[in-house]
Amino acid sequence: MEIWLVDGTWDIGYLHDILLPGAIDHVVGVLPLSTNETRDMLTWRSTQDGNFTIASAYELMVKHSWESLDP
Repeated sequence: MEIWLVDGTWDIGYLHDILLPGAIDHVVGVLPLSTNETRDMLTWRSTQDGNFTIASAYELMVKHSWESLDP
């Protein structure tokens, strides 16, 4: 049995069958899985093309280390 309905929402009745009452609110607060067919993709937000590089990680580290020194 699925824990979400065809429209992508949680099946609250089924959640009541399998979870403790206090846990249901926590589960429902989490977005259900996407119903579209696109694949997930990892991206690195510190570059324009989304690809991780050692140079971009170094630049990010240096930027944050200087920001932490500002009074």
